Amino acid sequence: MRTSAAANVSSVPSVPSVPSWAGWGTCTADGLAGLLMLPGMLAIVPAGAAVGRISASLGPRGPLACGFALFAVGAGLMALGHASYWQHLVFYAVVGAGSGLVMGGALPKLIADIVPLARTGTANGINNIARTVGSVIGSQLAAALIASCRTHRPPPSPRTSRTRTRGRSA
Repeated sequence: MRTSAAANVSSVPSVPSVPSWAGWGTCTADGLAGLLMLPGMLAIVPAGAAVGRISASLGPRGPLACGFALFAVGAGLMALGHASYWQHLVFYAVVGAGSGLVMGGALPKLIADIVPLARTGTANGINNIARTVGSVIGSQLAAALIASCRTHRPPPSPRTSRTRTRGRSA
């Protein structure tokens, strides 16, 4: 589950880069796609800082549950509505807040609370390896999806092909 969460974190930001004719992308330039992801990146820091307060009120697993819930809600909203730039800005912020809660503090703290003190470094190292592997897999899957959408153009409409053949003599 940890690897799939990291894969999802790295796959969600690829949505703006997919061509609009694919049915779910906006075909924005890479620079603009990066700016659309900015609220999500900025939301990670305060969400990670809020882990201590949330754990004090909801218990040690509260931030983890809240983070996964926020991430799922943000990704679900992104799947349902992604036609306008404002939707990307808001939904990426929700996904970023969820990611900040989970990866910014809740999971390392939970790992530190569960494992023996002598194994805390090893356990957090394995957590970081799983996060890195998940990010690599998610990034490569997103890159393959974007590349496949960009190389397979939609077939020309019948109207376009008729206009091309009208000018030719038989």
